[in-house]
Amino acid sequence: MMQTRRTFLRTSAAAGAGLFTEVLGASPAPTVLALPHQTEDVIFLTPDDAAYAAAREVHNAGILTKPKRIAMCATENGVQQTLQRAKSEGWPVAVKSGGHSFEGFSLNDDGLVINVSPCNELHLDSRTGLLTAGAGCRLRDVNRLLLSKGRFLPAGSCATVGLAGLTLGGGYGMFARKWGLTCDHLRSLRMVDGTGTIRDSVTDPDLLWAARGGGNGHFGIVTQLTLQTRVAPRAFSSWKFRAYRLNQALTEKLLEAWFDATAALPNDAFSAWIMNGTQVTVLLTTTGAPEEKGVAAFRRTLTALTNKATSAAPVPLTKALPWYYGEAGPVSFKNTSAGYYKGMADLKGALTGIFQGSAHGAWPCVSNQHARRRNRQRSRRSLPASRIPVSRRSTGVLGKRRPRGGFAGSYREDSRPYRASGN
Repeated sequence: MMQTRRTFLRTSAAAGAGLFTEVLGASPAPTVLALPHQTEDVIFLTPDDAAYAAAREVHNAGILTKPKRIAMCATENGVQQTLQRAKSEGWPVAVKSGGHSFEGFSLNDDGLVINVSPCNELHLDSRTGLLTAGAGCRLRDVNRLLLSKGRFLPAGSCATVGLAGLTLGGGYGMFARKWGLTCDHLRSLRMVDGTGTIRDSVTDPDLLWAARGGGNGHFGIVTQLTLQTRVAPRAFSSWKFRAYRLNQALTEKLLEAWFDATAALPNDAFSAWIMNGTQVTVLLTTTGAPEEKGVAAFRRTLTALTNKATSAAPVPLTKALPWYYGEAGPVSFKNTSAGYYKGMADLKGALTGIFQGSAHGAWPCVSNQHARRRNRQRSRRSLPASRIPVSRRSTGVLGKRRPRGGFAGSYREDSRPYRASGN
C-alpha cells in the first residue's frame, strides 16, 4: 500500500520481519551529532514515545529485547542519516522490516534498530511483470496487488512476513517445487552499505549474485527490491489428513508412507507434515489437476492411514492464500530446530527424540521440499531434527533443485519470555 512521506510523518508507526545486519564498529571516541528527533526522512523513537511499542513489535512475543532507539526510515536518505548517527554514537545496529526473525535478530539491547517498514511502496510493471517493492513491504500486501492483476510471486505463506527478509533468506513456500524460491525471482536491489553509500546491483551485478539467497546479516541495509512475477495459477486445490492418538510405532509407519507418497508427486504439488503432541496433520496442495496420478495415489494412501480426510474444491489463489496467512501475532513460541531431509533414512536416528519432544510440546513440521544450499554458502553438518540449531531464517534454503525429499523442523509453544541479542 502506497505511503507518502507526509502520511508517514503523521502516523509514524509500523511493525516488521527478519532482516538482520551486523554491528557497526564503534569509534574509540565518538562525536555525538546534533541530529534532530525527526526529519522528512526519519523519525527517532525512544521507549517513552507512544509509537515505540508498535515499532518494536516482533512476531515472537517471547522476545523482550529493548533497543535504545528505533529509527523509522521512510527513505534511503533516512537510512543514511541513521547510520551516520549510529556510528557517531557508537551504537550497535539491527535492521527490522516485518519482525519475523524467530530469534529476535531484528532487534538489539540498548542499541539502534533501523526499521524500514515505512519503505512500503509497491509498483508492478504490467508490460514486463516486474515488481518493484520497498524493503518494508509485507507478503499480504504483495499478494493483494499482484493477484488483482493476475500475477503472483512464489513466496512463503505468513501474511505479515517482510518481503526483504524472506527474499534474502531464500523464500521457501508451497510453490517452490515448481517455480523455485523467492530469491530465484530477484532481479535487482538497492541497499545502503555500512559506509552510508547507496549500492545498486544494476551497476554491481556481483551484489545481486550474493543477495539471491545469501542470507540476512548482509553487506548493507536493503531498501528496494525488483522481482520477476509470474502468471497466477488458475486454481488451487488442497486436502488435509488427520491422525489421532498416535504412538511412536504408528507415527513412524505414517511418516514412512508419507515420504514414499511424496516421491510420486508432480512439481505442481506440495505437502507438509505437522505434528502436535500425538496428533498429525498432513497437508497436500496442488495448482495442477486434482486427479493427476501422483496426487490421486497420495490421497488414497493417506486416507487409508489417517482418521479424517477433508478437501476443498479448486479455488482461485485470491481465496486460497489467506487460508495459510496464520496468526497476526505476536505469538509466544520457541523455534527449536530446522533441517532438510531427503527421506525417512535421514530421520531414523532421531525419531525417538522427535516423538518424545512432540509429546512434550515440541511440534515437528516436515514438508516435501528438499533443496540444497548453493556452493557459496557454508556447509552444515547433518544433525538429527531435534538437535539442528535454529538458523536466523527458517526459510534460508537456496537453489532450484526439486528432488523428492523432506523438510523437518520443530517448535514449541512457550509462554516463557527470553532475550536474544540483536548483534
